[in-house]
Amino acid sequence: AGIIAMRPDIMILDEPTAGLDPEGVDKVLNILNNLNKEGMSIPEIFAAKGEAFFREKEREAVREVTGRKGAVIATGGGTIKDEENFAALKERGVIICLTADIDTILARTERRGERPMLDEQADRRKGIEELLANRQAMYARADFSVDTSYLSPMQVTEEIMDFLRVGGMIRA
Repeated sequence: AGIIAMRPDIMILDEPTAGLDPEGVDKVLNILNNLNKEGMSIPEIFAAKGEAFFREKEREAVREVTGRKGAVIATGGGTIKDEENFAALKERGVIICLTADIDTILARTERRGERPMLDEQADRRKGIEELLANRQAMYARADFSVDTSYLSPMQVTEEIMDFLRVGGMIRA
């Protein structure tokens, strides 16, 4: 997907598998993929070193990728819990939050062992509800949100492109 951006960068805040399909988007810098420099998966980092260590490495990854120009940057849903991360992402460009309803997130995250923040919950639905409630104010700070519950990745892309066109941020 080629984009001519009037603002240098597009940040995509992706609630657990809310609809971003990084495999289908060219040149997406994925914060979570940058964390693989630790040689462990995200769940392994959480298990071996804890959330605080993970968040520090996430902060370093945000600093690294926001130093690049003209990028689409995909983050995890918790990335903007850190005010420094939010400020760095906001300074570089527009923040787009991909959301989904609880049933959709539950279905998309049903496989255990991949979502440390949810895997530790005895009641996964309740865990998702709490996570969303705790993050609601942070997500409201995004420039634009797309509910991806019933949209294909192409439809999500179209929604984002329309927002960027109307806002004068791209010509595509």
